[in-house]
Amino acid sequence: MENTKWVSTWANATSIITRQVENYTKDITLRYPIKSAFKGSKLRFGFSNFCGTESITITGATVAKSDEKGNLLSDTTAITFKGKESVTIEKGIEINRNLDGFVFDENRNCWVRNLEMTIQPVTYIYLTQIILHNNRQHTRIVTGIDGSGNLSGMARSVNLNTGVTGRDAITVNYNMRMKFDQQMKDGEKVDIIGGRVLTFGMPKLNPSRLDTRSYIESLTKVRDADLNNRHYLDVKMQFYNGKDSTLVFDVTDQVRKLFRGGVITIDLDMTKVPVPVRPGGSGFDAVVKDFEEKQWEFDM
Repeated sequence: MENTKWVSTWANATSIITRQVENYTKDITLRYPIKSAFKGSKLRFGFSNFCGTESITITGATVAKSDEKGNLLSDTTAITFKGKESVTIEKGIEINRNLDGFVFDENRNCWVRNLEMTIQPVTYIYLTQIILHNNRQHTRIVTGIDGSGNLSGMARSVNLNTGVTGRDAITVNYNMRMKFDQQMKDGEKVDIIGGRVLTFGMPKLNPSRLDTRSYIESLTKVRDADLNNRHYLDVKMQFYNGKDSTLVFDVTDQVRKLFRGGVITIDLDMTKVPVPVRPGGSGFDAVVKDFEEKQWEFDM
């Protein structure tokens, strides 16, 4: 046919005005009525995921004539994407007529578009260390730990779409170990209790969005978000007399200053720490390196 051209004749309204979390059901079939104001010999379709918050895969699409009530008047014809019946559309992407920027994935049997992007962190690591000064007098005062520590006031959850942590605060349990006779820069020998804790950070924050170049302003935002929250570090220590005691430290200021994670340090002068005298206690000298929980069955 001569003097022909492609003309836009119908478009479906977008589902939302602004980009936000959507809760669409997965694995569904959608049926849209299309009305054309023109006659023609061919149809071309465009699909958009511009307002989406995650990628979608169209596993199959068809078109057919119908009456005003939606009853089919002809057999369905498959809509293909460069000869393929399936295509994946990333969020915020529209498919153009030539599939520019898309490549065919043989394993998934569909056209996909790979995007290069910077992924913001949603977890933050704190390294905690309790430095025991003067721990060795006539004998070592603290002889071991029970192998774990707790850091309180950390976020329970995080929104993967926005990076903002939830409002609820929880206590995170993590593994700790004790090292003896570590030499400091000034030559002093100390014992160190340390561990590594993985967290979502503080509640009601997206630490990756805080500008470290405007550190004072960022700290103000952190304090405002963390206003009614405190952060405590506790660890159970075993003493030379066979008794144990849980020591609790307020590390709120350090956690807030290290809103993207970092090293939390507590210096403890053991000459000023009272030795527990309560009856009982574990008496177990635990120097924990790497441990795992195991269950053993015994015949009684």
